[in-house]
Amino acid sequence: MTVIGLAIVLFPAQIMGFFTNEPEVIALGTMPLRVVGMVQPMLAASMIFTGALRGAGDTRFPMIVTGGSIWLVRLPLAYVLTLSLGWGLVGAWSAMALDFSLRGFVNFLRYRSGRWKTIKV
Repeated sequence: MTVIGLAIVLFPAQIMGFFTNEPEVIALGTMPLRVVGMVQPMLAASMIFTGALRGAGDTRFPMIVTGGSIWLVRLPLAYVLTLSLGWGLVGAWSAMALDFSLRGFVNFLRYRSGRWKTIKV
């Protein structure tokens, strides 16, 4: 995902060009696509540690982290970044990027703590 993320960061206009020929759409989509590219390693970490915890039987913790992060981080932050600060589409995708980063970090901490080893399945 990091390699693909790097390609997305370096060539967003070309990637947008696969989907549209409209210069305005390409211009509007380039920066949000760069945000998505930069967050790929954090998205991978979020998926890996969430999946590891679930696979070990620790399903409640990742569920609470996911729900809490979406409702308490992503949505309020998207509102602030898009409407209050006027970042628009970049703000919405930045909020999602921070949400995934936070989830990956919190689930990593849970995994590293080893508390998942004591869960009875």
